[in-house]
Amino acid sequence: MSKKELLQSGINQVFYEEERSPPLSEALKNLTATQACWQPKGNAANTIWENVNHLLIFKERLLSRLHKDDTFVAPQNNDEEAWQETVKRTLHVYDALQSSLVSRH
Repeated sequence: MSKKELLQSGINQVFYEEERSPPLSEALKNLTATQACWQPKGNAANTIWENVNHLLIFKERLLSRLHKDDTFVAPQNNDEEAWQETVKRTLHVYDALQSSLVSRH
């Protein structure tokens, strides 16, 4: 399997296909900002939003490297509009990665 095929397979398994867990695209569909910010009391665990931002930043970096662009923006606001923008960016970056990998030779 080539590096490109390995990346495509990983993106499909995490974002589009149900493998060990539901695909990220489905898990984010109806999640609200309140739900994404929830954190168990007394536990040092990241919120869903923090985890999504972690994934998003690294995928945006990968995408920018594929296109030789070094810019990305991380949201700092915890309201519903900011959360929906994060979900939108996440959906976009996975789709763009998939498209970029398909179009590369």
